[in-house]
Amino acid sequence: MDVIPEDEKADLVVANILAAAIVALTPAAKACLKPGGIFISSGIITAFVQDVLEALEAADFNIKSIHQMGEWHCVVAEKKV
Repeated sequence: MDVIPEDEKADLVVANILAAAIVALTPAAKACLKPGGIFISSGIITAFVQDVLEALEAADFNIKSIHQMGEWHCVVAEKKV
C-alpha cells in the first residue's frame, strides 16, 4: 500500500463484510486512519469474532466495544495514538 499523507487520512473506516476480509484488510484500515481514528467492522458471525479481535489487537487497535444482534457482531476499534 502506498503511504498516505497524514492530512489525507480518515477519522473513520467502516467495513461490513466477511470476517476473513476484515482480518485481511485490518492493516490497510490502520494505514488509512489518523491516530485515534475509529474502525467499525461488522457482518461478523459469532464463530469468527475472535479472529477479528485477534487481528485488530495484533494491528495495535484498542477494542472499544462489541455489539451483537443474534448471530451478527459489530466491533468498534480505535487506532492507538
